[in-house]
Amino acid sequence: MSPSPLNKHQLMGADLLTYLNMALRENKLSCNCKVLYGQDWIINETNIVRPDISIVCGNIDPNSHIQTTPSLIVEISSKSTQLKDRNTKFNLYEFCGVKYYLMAEPDNNSIEIFELIDNKYKQIFAPYTFTINETCVIDFDVKRVFES
Repeated sequence: MSPSPLNKHQLMGADLLTYLNMALRENKLSCNCKVLYGQDWIINETNIVRPDISIVCGNIDPNSHIQTTPSLIVEISSKSTQLKDRNTKFNLYEFCGVKYYLMAEPDNNSIEIFELIDNKYKQIFAPYTFTINETCVIDFDVKRVFES
């Protein structure tokens, strides 16, 4: 069994999870989306991934894994996962139609943000507004994510 991620990874994940949860709660009346942490996404019989954080919309079966394409995925990089996050997962998430892909770097509290535009990821820059679905929008402020 391999060890769990380091504390800096876990702390960044907690900050991002809290921020995204609070943002969705602000949209609660119009947004049928949930933030999931470390949940398997079963893409097909041969492809299963476990993003650090996912936002999934629609009806979610509490007794299952993610079955539909998430609207947003966050991967928190570490030395052991960086190549996979930047290549394999980047290409897989792009191919599967994940609208927003965030690659977070705990060593310097930075986040690269990609939006799927014309079936290709394009890096986007501040200000960030994620249109999760027709009725759910998140204004994302990287500085607020890491406030102490």
